[in-house]
Amino acid sequence: MTTTEACKILFIWALLTEHWKLAEVFWSFCPDPVSAALLAGRLLQSILRHIPTCTLKWKLRQTLKDQERLWHKRAVDLFSLCHKQEPQLARTLVCRSSQHWTRKEPLKLAVESTNMKFISHDCVQYHATRQWMGKMKATYSRLKVALAMCTWPLLFGMKFVDIDDDNNCVKPSVWKRFSALTTSILFQFWLYFISYFVFVGVFSYSLLVRWNIKGASGADWLTVIWVGSLLYEDLYQLSVVESKWLLRLQRRSWTAVGHFYWPDTFFWIKCFAFLFYIMGVVVRFGHSHDDNQIYPSNFQWARRLLSVAFCLYFIRGMEFFMMFPNLGPKLTMIYKMIVDVAIFNAILLVCVVIYGVAVQVLLLPLQDSSWHMLSNVFYIPYWQLHGELFLDYFEGHNEGMPFCDRYTASVGVNGTEIEICVRSDPLAYLFLATYLFFTIILMLNLLIAILHHTFEKIEAEADTLWKYQMYILISTFENASRPPTPINWLVHLIIACWKLIPQAKRRKPTTNSSEKDLPVDGQLERLQELCMATYLSRSE
Repeated sequence: MTTTEACKILFIWALLTEHWKLAEVFWSFCPDPVSAALLAGRLLQSILRHIPTCTLKWKLRQTLKDQERLWHKRAVDLFSLCHKQEPQLARTLVCRSSQHWTRKEPLKLAVESTNMKFISHDCVQYHATRQWMGKMKATYSRLKVALAMCTWPLLFGMKFVDIDDDNNCVKPSVWKRFSALTTSILFQFWLYFISYFVFVGVFSYSLLVRWNIKGASGADWLTVIWVGSLLYEDLYQLSVVESKWLLRLQRRSWTAVGHFYWPDTFFWIKCFAFLFYIMGVVVRFGHSHDDNQIYPSNFQWARRLLSVAFCLYFIRGMEFFMMFPNLGPKLTMIYKMIVDVAIFNAILLVCVVIYGVAVQVLLLPLQDSSWHMLSNVFYIPYWQLHGELFLDYFEGHNEGMPFCDRYTASVGVNGTEIEICVRSDPLAYLFLATYLFFTIILMLNLLIAILHHTFEKIEAEADTLWKYQMYILISTFENASRPPTPINWLVHLIIACWKLIPQAKRRKPTTNSSEKDLPVDGQLERLQELCMATYLSRSE
């Protein structure tokens, strides 16, 4: 066992046994310390997911969270020193796979550990911008590139740069200008953006028009093809992102696959949208009916399912908003606020149930057991939160009450039958006043304060969050098919046919010698060793 391997093993041992000082010492002797620090944060993050959130484990969880943030900070600080010392080598380091730590690039380790500070670093953003813009000058706005897509003569007024040096402007030919535009991820993004919302428009048209009983229309068939191509694209991206997903799939860890492939809720939105669409199509075409029927009964259920699928597909389109710095962080705000409102509703539900049961006991003393008795506990208190007070209901006025027939009870008095709907009670007014005061004045202001805190918290790191979302978006489109849906499967079919051609008939690509990489690896190791010594001297 070499000294390098011993340091790696001792470093992992110190992390797993909570010897944090020893871990820092062994880290200083490890090869590729930037990747080692990122891996340490990733390892602690994985351990945190398996520790229950109970009172007994609270101290351990808090310690691991602090150590995770500390290792993320160490990775960012050490990489900043490398970038300050040698910017060109730092750009090579960030996208070069580590031979000592899982054979992954530091960028992939940072994405897996959700290290937003590392992703938002200037060096990483330079690499992301080069991927996003291709050979076009990075200072061009999205609007100018979109106009160049529509009006090709604008290409002659645009500047192109060398892929390795952003300051070195070149003057390519017409074909190379066109190729540089069409091969950029930004061009691919706009194609997917336009094609997706064309799909949403076709889908909405197929739902709004009258359905043909005898069969599907052209819009219906186009929607089916488009949904199938979207599913194919998702499965294609799931298969090419990493080979590691196959191992997770074999372990039946669907949650891990979803988190690894799509680190937010859009993955599950896609799954449920496709599920509801398939159920709607099956319900619509899976039942036989008479041709003389104007509106078969299964059409209504099919419309319900397809309308839910349409809403989910439209929400899925918000994924494209991550490109815009003013809209991307807002999606995270909405998600966090939905979580806050869900927690707030748990408190509000207690108030609604207490008030609903108490008022129903006073106003409806003669009702029989039914489902309306349970639903009415929530029906009136909910609408009173929105300003519909039902004062006639509290005063005992039975005439003109749209829900009075639900609560009417037949009571025998001296051999006669009378109907009683509601009875007025003074205590019910006190309950109503207390309920409105507590929910509208106290609870509503509490909700506003919670949402304001979430807004301020995310707004403070909106720039870092957007840069992280932008890199995730770039990585997604980098692994996506070049042509957008619904013609993506056609290109893959052509590629599959091309691979069937015998190897002898193909022109073999020229390969570069790997010996040129050896000096670069040595320079990267020396750079990290020098920056590690500087980092340790500053920390002391």
